[in-house]
Parts: sequence; C-alpha cells; structure tokens
Amino acid sequence: MKKIVPDPPTDQPSSYFLTTPALTREEAITRATGIMQRLTKAGDEYLKAETDEERAYTLDTMEILNDVLGGLIIHIKGLESAS
Repeated sequence: MKKIVPDPPTDQPSSYFLTTPALTREEAITRATGIMQRLTKAGDEYLKAETDEERAYTLDTMEILNDVLGGLIIHIKGLESAS
C-alpha cells in the first residue's frame, strides 16, 4: 500500500536549511555576507583544483553553502515582510 503524501507548498521558497527564529535581520545579513565570501573562495578553489576529487569536494562545498545561504535569505525575507 502506498502512503499518500501531499505536495509541498509552491507559494513558499524552500531550503534544506532553516535558521534560528531569534536571528535578527542584521545578524542574518552578516552571516549571509560571510557565506557569500566563502562561496566566492570555494569557486576560486574549484577553478584551481587539479584533481577530480578536489573539484568534487569544492562543488559539494558550494552546494552546501548555497543551501545555507538560501535558508538565510528566506529568513531575511520573512523578517522584511513581518515589519
């Protein structure tokens, strides 16, 4: 028997990562800025990678950082719409 699962909501952005609700707008922006800087560094590391393993590692790092950044952006947007 198959379990019936509802479709996820399409009216809300999604992210694998969520932030602490108590995180202020300023703290979230500061963290997002740091993650963007780390994403840039990971992109540079990817371009300089010499092996397939290094490239795969940096791509995984970029994917995780992107997901975390997405969660922060969703949180910031929520704070913006609440004010």
